[in-house]
Amino acid sequence: MKFLSTLIVAAIAPALAFAAEECNAERRIAIAQNITSGFNEPDFGKSLADVNAMPLTYDCPAIVYVNNAPGIEFGFDSTSTKDFANVVRQAFVNVKSKYTDYGNGTLLMDAIVTLGVLHYVQLPVYAHILVYIEYTNDCLISKLPAHVYVPTMIGGEPINPPIIPTIPGLETLPGFREILKQLGDVGILPGLLSP
Repeated sequence: MKFLSTLIVAAIAPALAFAAEECNAERRIAIAQNITSGFNEPDFGKSLADVNAMPLTYDCPAIVYVNNAPGIEFGFDSTSTKDFANVVRQAFVNVKSKYTDYGNGTLLMDAIVTLGVLHYVQLPVYAHILVYIEYTNDCLISKLPAHVYVPTMIGGEPINPPIIPTIPGLETLPGFREILKQLGDVGILPGLLSP
C-alpha cells in the first residue's frame, strides 16, 4: 500500500508543480514559443506531439479571419482546435514569430509564415498571421483568434493582400454554415446544404 501511495504521489507531482507555477509573461511567451517550435518541427511525429501538447481549455475555439473577412470557427473545443492546427501546420514550411505580452493574460504572436507542403516543398508565398492568444489564470489557452493576411509576399516581392470589405451586419450572423443555409433559403444558393 505504501508503494502504491508513493507511486501516485510521484505520478502527480509534476502536474501539481506545473499548476503551481505563476502564469506570468515569461511562461505565456514560453508556451507560444513551443507552439511555433511545433509548427517548425520537420519530423511529423514530433510536430504532432508538440501541437497536441498545447495547453488548451476544454472549450478553446480556433477562429480564423482571412484578409479581414468575417471569422470562421474551425475549432470549437480543444480536440478540434488541435486537429485543425495539425492540418494547418502541414501547409507551413517555416514560421518566424515575435511575441508581445500585454500583462493582462493576452499575448500577441506576430508570425511570418512561409507556405509549402510538409516542410519539404517551399512555395515562394508568405503569409502574415497575428494570433491574439488569451490565457486563463492557470496559463491554459482559452482563445486562439488568428488574423491571416495572405499573400503578403510572392517570390520575395512584397504585395498588399486583398482586403475583403466589411459588410454591415454580417458579424451578427451565426457561423459560416448558417450563412450558407440562409443564402440557400432565400434562393441565392439553393440546395447547397443538405437538410
